Amino acid sequence: MAMSEKEMQFRSPAEYLSRYRQVLDHFDAVRIGLTATPAQHTSEIFGPPVFEYSYRQAVIDDYLCDHEPPYRLITDLAANGMVWQRGEEVDVFHTGDKTLKKYQTPDEIKNRVW
Repeated sequence: MAMSEKEMQFRSPAEYLSRYRQVLDHFDAVRIGLTATPAQHTSEIFGPPVFEYSYRQAVIDDYLCDHEPPYRLITDLAANGMVWQRGEEVDVFHTGDKTLKKYQTPDEIKNRVW
């Protein structure tokens, strides 16, 4: 996909930051910069952070819930896969014409999910 004319105006990060700073400097107002992850370019524009509130402190203060390790649920399908016996009739979906066709398995088929 080709870049639009407006996108072509910002050819480098330095030029983008320069124009971003021009917009901020144009308005005579207090600037407030809030970010979850301060980056170098935001520190260059707004200065160093004046207040930091860590994730750990927010958990201690009961504003956030600490995350738990994920639970792994193993279903019978995930554990054992699918098994068809030799000669078993199965439905096979054909994406081209969106139809179900019946086939007989030529041999035992074991399909593991993972």
